[in-house]
Amino acid sequence: MSEEKRRQLLRTLLAVEQMVSELSDYFARQELFRQLVVHTPWGDELPKMSLGGLVERLNYLERHRDALTSEEQARLDKARAAYEEAIRYRRQQVAERLRREFRSYLNSWKWYLDELRDNPDKVMDYPAEVHNRLRLTTLLNEARRLGIELDPDQVHMLEELDQFLRSRWQSGNFSLKDFAPEDFSREEHWYLYGRPRL
Repeated sequence: MSEEKRRQLLRTLLAVEQMVSELSDYFARQELFRQLVVHTPWGDELPKMSLGGLVERLNYLERHRDALTSEEQARLDKARAAYEEAIRYRRQQVAERLRREFRSYLNSWKWYLDELRDNPDKVMDYPAEVHNRLRLTTLLNEARRLGIELDPDQVHMLEELDQFLRSRWQSGNFSLKDFAPEDFSREEHWYLYGRPRL
């Protein structure tokens, strides 16, 4: 494993631990995104905390579980257990946050695709913007796992946006910045393998 990959895993684990430690206070407030300062051996990082952001990082660490030491695996298990415990008795709050976050990323993704329709040069921004589409998949999957129904109109809007993108899709190389293709299947995450053709 490369040194950079090792650092990414440890930075992610530290961010997850801090996010989990702030869950109670996060739910006590109305904020959807919370700015954090995470101290790492390589300097401070400034991730934004949200339920989707926490789930994305937990999923990433679990996909790379074998690359963690036994002590780090135990820390990951503890963080996952703390997350599950925190959301178990806050079903209404969890549902509300997931729906708000889904709407927020859906609006951002729609705005980008609308811009793309009017200005084909915006295709150059796709590798940065497509993370919003990945976040929507993360939120959909987590809502389904928890048995929470998202707004049907918004889910339908995402399906329509996907239809638009597929109608102009050109398959190609993995396009998401700062992530590795082995983490995402082509079948579920087709929008990461190529870019729009306009």
